[in-house]
Amino acid sequence: MTFLDNIEQIITLYPLAAFGAVFLAGVISSASPCVPATIPLVLVLWAGTPTVTG
Repeated sequence: MTFLDNIEQIITLYPLAAFGAVFLAGVISSASPCVPATIPLVLVLWAGTPTVTG
């Protein structure tokens, strides 16, 4: 049995724990010093730009 097979079984048996692990990994990865610097860029992308039709 390979590592990936074990992961598949764990996710199948404990989906809530798998979600929690992925969420925690996202929180840890967002603690990088580079992330706060990109927040304004993301907000600008979400805000979008007006489209001109005509």
